[in-house]
Amino acid sequence: MVPLTAPASGYDPLSPPPPPRPSGPATMWRFLVWMVRTDPARAAAVLGLFLVTGLVPAGVVWVLSHTFDAAVAAARGAAPFSALLTWMAVWAALALLQTAGWPLSDVVLERLRQEMEDALQLRLQRKAAALRLEVFERADFTDILRRAREATAPGFFLTLLRPLFDMPRAAATLIALAAVVGAWSPWLWSRLRRPTCEIVTDGLALQVFEK
Repeated sequence: MVPLTAPASGYDPLSPPPPPRPSGPATMWRFLVWMVRTDPARAAAVLGLFLVTGLVPAGVVWVLSHTFDAAVAAARGAAPFSALLTWMAVWAALALLQTAGWPLSDVVLERLRQEMEDALQLRLQRKAAALRLEVFERADFTDILRRAREATAPGFFLTLLRPLFDMPRAAATLIALAAVVGAWSPWLWSRLRRPTCEIVTDGLALQVFEK
């Protein structure tokens, strides 16, 4: 005969089965929504700082190319020396932005992490205060509570937030550098648009011609 009362510890056979865990993309989406709701201003600031610092390397490459052209033109007397000074000032500003942007983004990211940990701890305290004492004797709830406490440990969210914001930064860097290279060499873009077989054929023909 099945007992009508739940055991002191373990899963109650009369209770409904636990809901299935959401998938990875669904969990990531819920995490993003919760992050934005926790502190929208800091979340937007962190994303903006990471994107700006991701675009700076392409800007530095672009400015250095114009600085070199201005130096050559000034040496030949085809352009005033002030143009070279202007490009050097722009390069110094971008270097200063890159130097100060990374530590500033880390500071704002750390503050966002603290806000998320404090919000999660407050939700856990409110949830625990509303439950009955018998619930804490269940093994499944104890495991859930243990994992929730681990999530509120210092540095846990930082391991999630850092790669989450590093991905758009890296994407911005790659796209910006590709745009700079494409602006310098339209021939390269035309080669990338062509099928691979045509490029290989041209390469073989070029090797035969060189021999």
